[in-house]
Amino acid sequence: MSDKNKDCFTGKIFLRLWIPAILSSVGFAFADTADAVVVGRSMGASGLAAISFSLPVYMIMYVLMYGLGLGGAAEYSKLLGKGQEDEGIDLFNRVFRTAVGLGLVLGLAGNLFLEPLVQVLGARPADVVLYAASLAYIRILVSGMPLFFAACVLNFFLLNDDSEKLAGAGFTAGNVCDILLNIVFVFFLKMGVAGAALSTVIGQAVTVFIYLPAVFGKDRRLRFRRCRSSPGETFACFKKGFSISVQYIWQMFFFLLVNNILMRRSGESGVAVFDVLQNISYLVLYLYEGTAKAMQPVASTYCGEYYERGKKTVKKLGLVFGQAAGGAAVLFVLAFPELICRFFGLEADITGTLGVHALRVYGVSLLFAGTSVILQGYCQACGEGKRTFLLTTLRGAAVLIPCTLLFSMADIRYFWLIFPVTEIVSLVLFLLTRRFLPESGDCDPARICARTISSRNEDLGELLGEIGRFGAVWGADPKQIYFVNMAVEEICMAIMQNGFAGGGEGYIQVTLIADTNGEFELHIRDNAEKFNPFSMDTGTAAQEDFDPDAMGIMVIKRKSKSFYYRQFQGFNTMVFTI
Repeated sequence: MSDKNKDCFTGKIFLRLWIPAILSSVGFAFADTADAVVVGRSMGASGLAAISFSLPVYMIMYVLMYGLGLGGAAEYSKLLGKGQEDEGIDLFNRVFRTAVGLGLVLGLAGNLFLEPLVQVLGARPADVVLYAASLAYIRILVSGMPLFFAACVLNFFLLNDDSEKLAGAGFTAGNVCDILLNIVFVFFLKMGVAGAALSTVIGQAVTVFIYLPAVFGKDRRLRFRRCRSSPGETFACFKKGFSISVQYIWQMFFFLLVNNILMRRSGESGVAVFDVLQNISYLVLYLYEGTAKAMQPVASTYCGEYYERGKKTVKKLGLVFGQAAGGAAVLFVLAFPELICRFFGLEADITGTLGVHALRVYGVSLLFAGTSVILQGYCQACGEGKRTFLLTTLRGAAVLIPCTLLFSMADIRYFWLIFPVTEIVSLVLFLLTRRFLPESGDCDPARICARTISSRNEDLGELLGEIGRFGAVWGADPKQIYFVNMAVEEICMAIMQNGFAGGGEGYIQVTLIADTNGEFELHIRDNAEKFNPFSMDTGTAAQEDFDPDAMGIMVIKRKSKSFYYRQFQGFNTMVFTI
């Protein structure tokens, strides 16, 4: 079987997800930087510093909404990969309700304790202009928290529900709205930082408005419906996502520390430069994060299918495509730091000079940071919480905080070395710990039989023989081996005769798992035209003119413990338990 180890699907699936994810990331990056660009050019260093003081508030939101969204969506993909659609829909509803509820509670608390919050973030009442600007920006930001939570969770679940185009369209529309309203509110209506914050919140509302119709129709798989509460299940999802969203907790403490250090060392000029660096990180690292986002549905689905070869292909593609996109952006930062400083409104004095130096140092760190972002996303999607938490904690706290304290004692020009030193040391330490925390799988590889056959019938006989030997090794009785072989043969023959009727090169991927409970789990994916063997008319099987193929499918449906079909990124995907 010459094609038995060929991966014919992962590259195409990844590209279908990667292109919309990168476009969304670019739009999100420009929307995030729009506040800084418009406010910086309108208000100068004071406006940039006010936005910088709001960063810890964003981090609080990201910890919760990314933890719920990432963890919930990854589990949703795993459930669909196992054919458990109803459980996946209930999971979505629980996660969404929890996310919106948290947004409401945090928004109310933020408004009640606004002034103490702003002072903790670093703004002092004595700095009248800066303090007032910080109050105005953060008040609107915390009031819009429910919209941020709803948009984030919906985006992750739509991306995992084969709705990546809609996820990207809603994201892009909201970001374009944010950018345009920024210009109108700040430049034309002279609303200052309040206009920048309001445009961001309205952009989130537009995103949610576009997403909602996708989950209301009865013909949609992902939909709103009543379901019982399960705090334990929801917390388990958050726990999985927290292994990567914990980075925002570390970033929150880092922002508080750096803002206070820079205010004492160089005043609002240093804080303004730091805000420019953060906005450049949006433009560059969002390309890596978009790549990780594209990897997640595929890797999570493959975990549900126990397709180990596909998981490794996903990681390789993520690193290659992520570095291609992110590396080009890094080269731009290194080549044009003066242009970037002028673009953000930094004046050509000590602030601009400091900004150019800081950008060059920071740009070096972005290549290493991007690699870590992709590895974090891959590990999280595969449920490797310990490895994800390790890399996230190294980058966000264990290495970063000591470096910050160390370089804070040096001249301000050397302060920015914290970024490349942190990223390089963290990545090296993570790679060195691979022998202690190896990549884990949900199943013993020896219990997995994965093969790819062509649409030519001669490959099928060899596969059936291999399945028979595999079943015997894992204690299957003759009847069970016979039925597994029958299921594979009938399904594959139905696909060959109906799905590949138009000709062309066809492939069928078969993965058989010997569960420890004595059952066999069978996953089949093909690149044929949309064709669901389980929808074949079996109602006439008892009549004289019955279809033999339909008879075989009817027997499989009756004998299988469960069976499920869906289209995943343009390919027919089936799973059933025998």
